[in-house]
Amino acid sequence: MTQEQNARRLKKILSAIVLVLILFLIVLMVIGRVNGYFDSVDTLSDFLGRFGILAPIVFVLIRILLVIAPAFPVPVFVAAAVLIFGPVHGFVYVYVGNVIGCIIGYWIGKTYGHAFVKGLISEKAYNKCVEKIEGRKSYSLFYALIISIPLFPDDIFVYFSGLGKQDFKTFIASVILIKPFVIALYCLVFSGAIKLGDNAALNFLIGT
Repeated sequence: MTQEQNARRLKKILSAIVLVLILFLIVLMVIGRVNGYFDSVDTLSDFLGRFGILAPIVFVLIRILLVIAPAFPVPVFVAAAVLIFGPVHGFVYVYVGNVIGCIIGYWIGKTYGHAFVKGLISEKAYNKCVEKIEGRKSYSLFYALIISIPLFPDDIFVYFSGLGKQDFKTFIASVILIKPFVIALYCLVFSGAIKLGDNAALNFLIGT
């Protein structure tokens, strides 16, 4: 078997693994959504508590899915992470899930192209992202900026990084170097280390 054949075989295997993982995560998310597990910090905490020592793994898997299919407000999950695991461990779990999810999202965009991404995130969301990107001289600078802004729904742009807008080294460097500060900010707020000043601001941050 030639090197090229080995590369194609490995690509097929990785594709199958990723697609199975995505399917599993979607099923998990649907079950959680139908049963109201993801409606608030309290319900999510109760849901994760059922898994015992496996709760961190389940949490990381959910965070990965939220990057691939950003359907729910991420701050809710960060708040739950702090509540259940504490600010330090919560930060680690959110960060690990975010990095893995970003890598998978980038790989999906790079591997399957525009048509697949359109079907995965809906054409409306796709077009909205394209509008934000068009006319910008530097996508890398744009991406670095949006992932540094708290509350900005930036996860969906991982696909566009993979769709030829950004090389992988620049993309992953932005994720690894910038994202920790935003996640740390969330963790500090939810742990009480940083005071927002009123409950309304906190409720806005967690989307409740």
